[in-house]
Amino acid sequence: MKHPKPKKPNPKSRSTAAAAKKQPPTPPPPSPPRPNLLTNSRLGRMSIPYKKVFFAMSGLMLIIMVVLVPQMGVVGDEEIDATNGRAALAYYTEGDTTFANYKTATKEWLDTMTLVKEYGISTHQKYYGTGFEILPAIAEKYLGVQRYVFEVRHLLCAIFGWLMMLFCGLIGRELKNWQTGCIALVIIFFTPVVFGSSFIASKDIPPAAGFAIAVFAMLRIYRQTPRFGIANWAMLAAGIALAVSVRINGLMLPFYFAVAAVLLFVCSRRFRTLILGNRVFAFKFVGAALLICILGTLAGLCFYPNFFYDGPVKHIKDTFGVMSKFKASRILMFWEGQEISSLNLPPNYLIKSYLYTIPLWVFAGAGLFMLNLRRIRKTYSAFAFVFLAFTVVFPVCYLILTKANIYNGWRHSTFVYSSFVPLAAIGFYETAHWFKKNRVWRVAFAIAVVLCILPTALWTARNYKYAPAYYNVLAGNPYNRFDMEYSGTSLVNCAKWLIKNKLTDTTRQYTIASKGWNVVAWAKTKQYRNINVIYAPMRAFASTNCDYAIMDIVFIPPKVVKKFFPPKGTVYVERIDGNPICAVVEKNPLDAEGIRLIRDSHFAEGIEKLKQAYDYNPNNFGLWHWMGLGYYHLGQFDEAIKFFNQDINFWPVNEQHIYGIAYIGAALVSQKKYDQGITNLRQLLQIDRKDPYLLAFVNTQLGIAYYYKKDYAEAASHFEKGIDYYPQNAQVLQYCRSMAQQK
Repeated sequence: MKHPKPKKPNPKSRSTAAAAKKQPPTPPPPSPPRPNLLTNSRLGRMSIPYKKVFFAMSGLMLIIMVVLVPQMGVVGDEEIDATNGRAALAYYTEGDTTFANYKTATKEWLDTMTLVKEYGISTHQKYYGTGFEILPAIAEKYLGVQRYVFEVRHLLCAIFGWLMMLFCGLIGRELKNWQTGCIALVIIFFTPVVFGSSFIASKDIPPAAGFAIAVFAMLRIYRQTPRFGIANWAMLAAGIALAVSVRINGLMLPFYFAVAAVLLFVCSRRFRTLILGNRVFAFKFVGAALLICILGTLAGLCFYPNFFYDGPVKHIKDTFGVMSKFKASRILMFWEGQEISSLNLPPNYLIKSYLYTIPLWVFAGAGLFMLNLRRIRKTYSAFAFVFLAFTVVFPVCYLILTKANIYNGWRHSTFVYSSFVPLAAIGFYETAHWFKKNRVWRVAFAIAVVLCILPTALWTARNYKYAPAYYNVLAGNPYNRFDMEYSGTSLVNCAKWLIKNKLTDTTRQYTIASKGWNVVAWAKTKQYRNINVIYAPMRAFASTNCDYAIMDIVFIPPKVVKKFFPPKGTVYVERIDGNPICAVVEKNPLDAEGIRLIRDSHFAEGIEKLKQAYDYNPNNFGLWHWMGLGYYHLGQFDEAIKFFNQDINFWPVNEQHIYGIAYIGAALVSQKKYDQGITNLRQLLQIDRKDPYLLAFVNTQLGIAYYYKKDYAEAASHFEKGIDYYPQNAQVLQYCRSMAQQK
C-alpha cells in the first residue's frame, strides 16, 4: 500500500504564515568596533567584579584617609600657607593688597604670623597660586571653623590626595582593564611618601591631582578620537586649572597635550589619516585643544592675586624666575650623614631620593614591565607608554639639569608618580599573565607580591602620622643620616599629648615653649584660656622660662641630636621605629633663672644657679655660653675659656659663637697671652657684623694687647675704633699716640 506523499507547504497558506511569524527575527550583523587609537586591539571587556572592586577599594581608601585626618599634626610653615589663602580671599572680596607685602599688613588674621613679620619669607608667597589655600580660608570666614581650620586644611588636602590616587588607578585602567587599575591603586596607596604627603603637602598634592586628571583625560581623548567626548575635554580643562592654580609648573600640561598629539601622529596611521585627510576634523580638533588649554590655564591663573596686581606677563615671568631658583629659600638638610643646602644639592640627589624612599617592590614592577616589553609592544599601544614615559622623564630631567632648588626628597615632583605607577602596574599584571595556565605559579606569584607589599603596609600602619619619613633598605638606618620628619608635624602631636595628659588643672596657668611656630599658631586656633604657647628654638631651650618645652629634631645637626636629644626631664617622646623625633620636656627652672641673673650682671648668683643646672644635665649645651660669660666677669678665665670653647665646638653655626670667640680672646689678653689673644680677636675683624658694640669690644681688647706688647701705633689704631663705647680709654689712646710719634 502506497503512502501518500506529504504535501509541500503552501507559502500562501495561513498556517505557514503563522509559523513564519512565530520564528524569531534574524539579528542584524554586529556593528564594527569604534576606532581605538590607543590600542592595537579593542579594549576587552572586563568582568563587572573588577570594576566593583576598583571603586570599593577607592571608597575604602577615602574613608581611611578621612578617619586619620584628626590625628595629623600641623606642618611647620602651614600658618604661612593659611595666611596666603586669607590674603587671596581678602583681595578678591575686599580689594585688599596684603598679599603683596605681608610685612606692612595690619590685618587681624596676621596676628599669628610672627614668623612672617620677623623673617619676611612670605614675600614670595604671591608667586604660589591659592587654588587650594583659598578653600580653607572660605571655610574659615563663612562657615565659622576657626578652631578647626588646620583639620579642615588636612581634610581638603586628603581629598585631593585621594583624587590623585583615584585617577592614577584610572590611568592604569585606561591602559588595559580594571585589573590593572586596581593594581595601580594599590601601588600608589601603599607608597608611604605619597600617602603621608596627601594630608599635609598642600603645595604638592593638589597640583599632582591636577596632573593625574589631565593625563587621564588626554589618554581618553586620544583613544576616543575622532569622537569628541565633552566629559573628557572638561576633565582636561579641570586638570590644567587645578595644577596651574597652585604651582606655575601646571603650564606644562598644555605642552604635554601637544607632545601627545605629535606622538600619536607618529604612532597611529589612523590619526595621521584623520589629520591629513580630513581638514574639517583637523581644524575642529586643534581648535578644541587650543580653547580647552587656554580656558584651563586662565582659570588656574585666576587664583594668583598677583596675576591681576602685577599684570599677566610680568607675573608669569617673575614666577618662573623665582620658582626655578628660589634663591631666597636656603633649606638645611641632612643627606647621607652630611649637612647640605638646598641651593647646593649633589647632582644625584633627586634620583637617590627616588631610590631611597619609593618601596623596592614598586621598582620591581617597573623592572617586570621592561621584561615584558616585547609582549607589551604587541598588545598595547606604543603611544600610551611612550607618552607616560615622557611625563615621567621630562620633568625629572628638567629639575636635574636646571639645578632647581628642591628639598625634602622628591615631594616637589610628586606629579610624575601618577604616570610612573601605571607602568609598574602593567609589569605586575603581565607577569601574572605568564602564569595564567599554571595555577600553582599564578598563586605563588600573587603570594610573593603580597609578601613584598606587607612590610611597607605594616610600616605605614605603625607610622601613618609620619609616613613621609619612609626609607627603604637601600638607605640603611635613616636615623640621624637623613631628614626623618622634615614637616615638623610631631610638635603639634606632642602638644596634643601634653595638653591631654599633663595640663589638666584648668585653674593653673601653663607656659609651653615650642621649637616650631606651628604649635603657636595651632594653639591660638584652639583658644586655650590657661595655656600660653611661646616660640623658642632649641638653642634657647635653657634660657626660656616655661613649664614644658616641646622640641623636635628638624634642622638639628646629628651631633647635637646624639648628645642632647631627648633631653633630661623628658616625659613623652614621639618615635619612628623606636627612634625619637620629638620630645616633651618638663623644664628645670634653674637654667633659665641662672641665665637671667647673668644677663642682669649678677654674675656670682647666676653662676651658682647655672652650676646646679649643669650638675643636673651637663649636656644642656644652652648653659655653656652663659657659664663662660659668668666666669669671665668673675675673673675665672680658665673656666670661661673652657665653657666658651665647649659651646663653640659643639654647634659651630651659631650667632652666639662670635661673641664667645671675642670673650675667649679677651680672656687670653687678661691672662697676658697676648699673641694668642690677638690671633683669636683678629679673625673677628673679617666678619661682616652689624653690631658696633662687638667691634668696639674687639678693637679695645686688641688695643690692650698691642699696648702691652709696646706696639703703640697698632694699639692707637684699635683704641680709636672703640673709643665711642669705651671713653674711659681716652688717656691711654693719647699716650699711645704720643709714644707712636716718638718712635
